[in-house]
Amino acid sequence: MAAITTHREEDEPHENDGGAEVQLGALARYTSLPGMHAEQLRTVWIRRTLEDALAERQFRVVEGASLGKDGAERHQLFFELDRPLTRDVVPWMPATMELESVALIGEAQKMGCPTWDLPAGAVAFGGACPGADAGQSTVPEDKRRARLRVIQQPVRLEETICETCYATGGNYASPHVQGGEIIRYYWCRQVDPGTFVETLVRAIQAERFPAENLIDPLTGRPVLPFRVHSSGDFFSHEYARSWLEVARRVPEVRFWAPTRTWAAGGWPAFWESADIPPNFTIRPSAYHTDDPSPSPRGGFTRVVNRRGQPEDRPNQPWAGAYGFNAEGSTSIYRFNNLGEGADPRYDWNCKTYSNVGKNAKTCALALSPEGTIGCRACWIRPDLRVNYTTH
Repeated sequence: MAAITTHREEDEPHENDGGAEVQLGALARYTSLPGMHAEQLRTVWIRRTLEDALAERQFRVVEGASLGKDGAERHQLFFELDRPLTRDVVPWMPATMELESVALIGEAQKMGCPTWDLPAGAVAFGGACPGADAGQSTVPEDKRRARLRVIQQPVRLEETICETCYATGGNYASPHVQGGEIIRYYWCRQVDPGTFVETLVRAIQAERFPAENLIDPLTGRPVLPFRVHSSGDFFSHEYARSWLEVARRVPEVRFWAPTRTWAAGGWPAFWESADIPPNFTIRPSAYHTDDPSPSPRGGFTRVVNRRGQPEDRPNQPWAGAYGFNAEGSTSIYRFNNLGEGADPRYDWNCKTYSNVGKNAKTCALALSPEGTIGCRACWIRPDLRVNYTTH
């Protein structure tokens, strides 16, 4: 499961034709749907080519050592291929290096912490995001329509966050990154739940976590943050239960996963009955840009839609109970963001992209809700609805 990427602008802005009384959002230029579709299609081609190449190879989990960015040696678990993926596997986009092994646990540079990633996007094109099936243009229209029953509002394809997912384009679409995500996806669908849990626990316990200034209110010690799915999502109930068990086995680690599974059949009831451990913050993600963050508070928030008209959008966009242990998240256009305290769609606006400097846009340098430098609100503040401003 992922968030949103830079939006391309159309030539002409949309005119406001009567929504002036609404306090949310002056209208401006929106994303080009053909451009978003082309980005997804490129990822589909790369992914299918890699899947064909990997189908001819075997891989196994091994233990090894690697050098971290600080030059220190670290012990990790790896997926080792019997034959490497060579640079010419994707002829129109050569990889920068041959792929011989893939770390079981990756690292999210912006978040500066260990992460577990799967292929993003709709199941229809090889992704691990069942909630994306109604919200991506590469999914055939008949399949998109079949998924709409779960979402308690019309799906506006040109505004769905899944349509502009950062993890189906840019660096995430490179053969090297896609190859690693596909291998993880193959493995976790093939192994039994017990093996999955034992292997992930062993890998997480071997990780070198970043030094944090923030104290985890659950442990009274510095936060040990782990991101589940900076790409991808929970793709099956069994897989989700396995991750909940992983979190129980390592209570000293604080896990965070955003999810849009609520938009797929059977998932709201699953989360309602799930026993989510307190060290695993699971946030439901909004379906459209400019939607309010999902919240157990219910009700509606009034927004200005693309036609410049007032529209009430649900704070919980699915039927049934609110089964999550945290408030949700959204992504609001920069020009529509009224700011903290004024915008009723969220409580905390992520400050990561407010930092100045190319290499400064990280959680470690972002302002936190507590007013300190270094933010882990997504992990340790389940009481806050979070916005990641579209950038």
